[in-house]
Amino acid sequence: MVTAALTLALGAYLLTVVHRLETFEPKFNRTDYSHVVVAGAWRLPNKTLSATFARRVDRGDELAAQFNATLVFTGGLGDSRAAKKYSTYGGPTLHEDKSRTTLQNAIETARVAPDATAILVVSSPYHLGRCLVYFQRAFPTSVVDVAAALPDKRNDGSCGRFFEGGPEDMCETMRRLSALPREALVAH
Repeated sequence: MVTAALTLALGAYLLTVVHRLETFEPKFNRTDYSHVVVAGAWRLPNKTLSATFARRVDRGDELAAQFNATLVFTGGLGDSRAAKKYSTYGGPTLHEDKSRTTLQNAIETARVAPDATAILVVSSPYHLGRCLVYFQRAFPTSVVDVAAALPDKRNDGSCGRFFEGGPEDMCETMRRLSALPREALVAH
């Protein structure tokens, strides 16, 4: 039972790693993005940005400058404020400080930037599909595109998005998986 759960988890983790190794550099067909949105990520226990989050902010700074757009930071628990403080972008910025999930990032961004007409969401490569779907739902009359931040080396204690949160969350997920009966199906 434990072996099957660990094999499943390891297989999913390896697929995530392989997926992250792919480089995704979109060809921007637009030059009129009104807003570049940095999808929130987590901070380290010392309240600094994780490597993942820092790379998203760096890429957001770059793209907001390229498109002369308003830069929007997402993430509750002070994450968006920390990202805004870390940012070097000199143009207009907004932030929302209520969201805790990707869907909430999109909903709260729609609240603080209701005038957004063309949005470019910046996140990690493995997170772009979710961002695209949720932001398209939150901005049904706007153009929504996604852009990848540079992949990180995961040297900041992160376990990747297969497991939500940090290492202790991964251990809890593994414990719960191993407690499932052998014949249980795990669906997503």
